[in-house]
Amino acid sequence: MKYSYDNLEMTVTYRKDKEIEIRVANHNTFRVGNITVTTEYAGKKRTEFIGRIEAHETWKSGDRTENIPPFHAASFYEGKEQIIALKIVDKNGKEVYPTQYVKVEVGKTRKITLPKFSGYYPSNKNYQLTVKGVKEENATQSVVYTRTAAGPAISYNYRVKVTKKNYKLYKNFKWKKSKTKVYKKTYVAKYRYKHENGNKYLALYTKSGKFVGYINTKAAKVVK
Repeated sequence: MKYSYDNLEMTVTYRKDKEIEIRVANHNTFRVGNITVTTEYAGKKRTEFIGRIEAHETWKSGDRTENIPPFHAASFYEGKEQIIALKIVDKNGKEVYPTQYVKVEVGKTRKITLPKFSGYYPSNKNYQLTVKGVKEENATQSVVYTRTAAGPAISYNYRVKVTKKNYKLYKNFKWKKSKTKVYKKTYVAKYRYKHENGNKYLALYTKSGKFVGYINTKAAKVVK
């Protein structure tokens, strides 16, 4: 579909990645989402400026109705971007989570939220991180995470029977005791933990999926 805005002819198409693409005079591309403008010069493409996209009118693409946004320039910049690979590592430099990739404009900063996952947390206890684009090239940045005392949850998923009664059941790894009687009862041990105190613990659940507590692995036996 084509329409005119500020005497410029625009072509609007619905992309497979579910973004609206607007082309001006078949050269500049405005993309809802990234809100960037790419211009081609002598066969080379570069991003020239960024702006604010606002709703203007609607059009139909098949059975979908989409907003057609006009472009409002908000600021100008070189348009260069840097891709930063965030390595999530422990204190020894070992990766403990898949690498996260962040795109940021050169000369600008971007705030991101670090991933939350079992057994580790950011060493500074802050899940907010600010990254800065320095050069138009790929870069790597390490973020150090600290291991919790219990460590990550290891998938276990065995039916177990508590066969020893001289082991306590805990509500959490701050060692808050549970009053639930589990001796001679059967549960599903969904996870196993290797605690820094040298012991291993099972996370017990009822058949219906209700959490019961944590108990030393020595207190239970796997049953069929």
